[in-house]
Amino acid sequence: MPARLVLFEGISGSGKSALSEHAATHLGMQGLMTQWLSESALLGDTFAPFWTAFSQRHDQLSTILLEDWQRLAQTMHQTNAIFILDGALSVVTIALLLAVDMPHTHICQTAHEVLACVSAFNPCIIHLRGDVDAIVQRTQEARGVAWLQHLTPFVNGQTYQLARGRTGRAGVGLFLLDMQMLLGDVLQQPYALCSIDSTAGDWTDYQQTIMTYLKHQFQVSGNGA
Repeated sequence: MPARLVLFEGISGSGKSALSEHAATHLGMQGLMTQWLSESALLGDTFAPFWTAFSQRHDQLSTILLEDWQRLAQTMHQTNAIFILDGALSVVTIALLLAVDMPHTHICQTAHEVLACVSAFNPCIIHLRGDVDAIVQRTQEARGVAWLQHLTPFVNGQTYQLARGRTGRAGVGLFLLDMQMLLGDVLQQPYALCSIDSTAGDWTDYQQTIMTYLKHQFQVSGNGA
């Protein structure tokens, strides 16, 4: 089977990491070659040039980002694996461009260029959405207060937030809401899409929904629960 791409997208706390790793593991159990790239692995390796440019507030962020996506596409062309990416569109692309206060129309345009760059791999997109405040509350309860204490200064220290005077947990919530809105705007296109409201955190149900969807996409059988 030629290389394929699966994108798990949503705000922080929506379940991208756990659900994408679960999918990679269970597709592998069905005999499919998979490569799972976590959000940290993406920023530390695949998109390291962009992450560095973001940290330095380079004035050509979109160009550098698209170059990183093009290199990823070249790598994928050389394999027959299913690449499963955690937050590559929502976090690496949309959230970081939003953080530097790039115009929303430019962010959406860049995201569409990203999807065009990988269109040859028939990307499947798992879109995790929901009530932002409830997701933040649930995630804080599950991960502890340290999660929000780490996220808050990073998010609210960005140009986008500073320009709007956003602070505290409320500021983080507003940023995530804007991020989710932009992701929803981008995904109003004819992509292979599995949309899940993950507000309740019913992970077993989401795992089953996702595996049923992916098995149909990759024409495999068996129990992926």
